[in-house]
Amino acid sequence: MSLYSGFAEQYEAIFPFREEVYEFIRGCLPERRSLKVLDLGCGPGHYCGRFAADGAEAAGLDLAPEMIAAARERYAGAEFHCLDMARAGSLGSGYHGIYCIGNVAAHLDGHRFADLLARLRRMIEPGGTWVMQVVNWDRILRQGRSEFPVKRFAGEGNEFRRRYLEIGEDRVTFRVDLVLGGETRFSEETTLHPVRSGPLKEMHREAGFRRTELFADFRGRRFEPEESGGMVLVARR
Repeated sequence: MSLYSGFAEQYEAIFPFREEVYEFIRGCLPERRSLKVLDLGCGPGHYCGRFAADGAEAAGLDLAPEMIAAARERYAGAEFHCLDMARAGSLGSGYHGIYCIGNVAAHLDGHRFADLLARLRRMIEPGGTWVMQVVNWDRILRQGRSEFPVKRFAGEGNEFRRRYLEIGEDRVTFRVDLVLGGETRFSEETTLHPVRSGPLKEMHREAGFRRTELFADFRGRRFEPEESGGMVLVARR
């Protein structure tokens, strides 16, 4: 079961659609009248839905069946699959853009992520783009801690809390707590796999991507390994 299955009903209120994210991803893709795109870890599908509404052939995958059910119900113009992102290769090729946001990629360990990159390169058309967003592991591993602001949403006493309990070079224990009306309704821990920016760029080079750029956020600000809170990677096929 996916970590996010436990709060699928609240997910969109906690992580709403952000126009700047969509515009950044769309701006990284080739200039074409028709686009084929894939969202790895699509959640309730709002970015796929927006791509489909703008005329793209859009597909998304997520490991949580509750997320896929919500996406299919809301966005009939896109295609959704309940699938582990490590098996994305089963969805064929010919994509002009594939993206994975929200630190989802950190759920794969180094070997599985390297395998995924090799598959993604084959799935993406020449001139196409791969976009991924993760936290800035350089800073977190250096500091040995990370503090996430509490997300308050849709009603009094509703909060979403995130924290890292153990931080190591190879693995990080990630805990989430969902509080509704002041009462904790869901708590779970999972393992994430950190990769620093330097090795991450090298993994993309080894996978055959020809150019890789790093940004601090979806506004395109410069990535600073010692300071930035997040990292957005853009790789060209």
